[in-house]
Amino acid sequence: PLRDYAVRICSPEGTALGAGAVGRLHVSGPSVMRGYLDREEQPISDGWLDTGDLGFVHEGHLFITGRAKDVLILRGRHHAPQDVERACDGVAGVRTGCSAAVASLDGGREELLVFVEVRERRADQAADCARAILAATGLTAAQILLLEPGTLPRTSSGKIRRSETLRLH
Repeated sequence: PLRDYAVRICSPEGTALGAGAVGRLHVSGPSVMRGYLDREEQPISDGWLDTGDLGFVHEGHLFITGRAKDVLILRGRHHAPQDVERACDGVAGVRTGCSAAVASLDGGREELLVFVEVRERRADQAADCARAILAATGLTAAQILLLEPGTLPRTSSGKIRRSETLRLH
């Protein structure tokens, strides 16, 4: 961090974690905001801003691993959606970087849904994605939905909006 700034990695409850542990990124410093206008719940506590990012510190370097709100929680375990999405990238016909993995509660049980944009459809494409996901992560997808290019909702900077994808589904 720059002079007069600090970063720390914390548990979801706000307890600082040691080096190498993945947790929520908190920052403090002279330009960190005091909070959001007219918002009851604030991401600030004792001058520390919870950025909503996940990461860890290793040998003095900060590594960002993802966003806290995008974590997949399946059967009580946390999984990075990026691991599931990357597994699909190697499947023939899949558009690299154009997948969204989300956890859904259906009928009270957690399910993994994977939305995958494809250049061209093949008969075994969804099954190939399922095998790649299982091999890479040990997870079984309840559904793999093959989509036309450009279907997944994105932010103005081009990032896939996982929560919006699930909402639209």
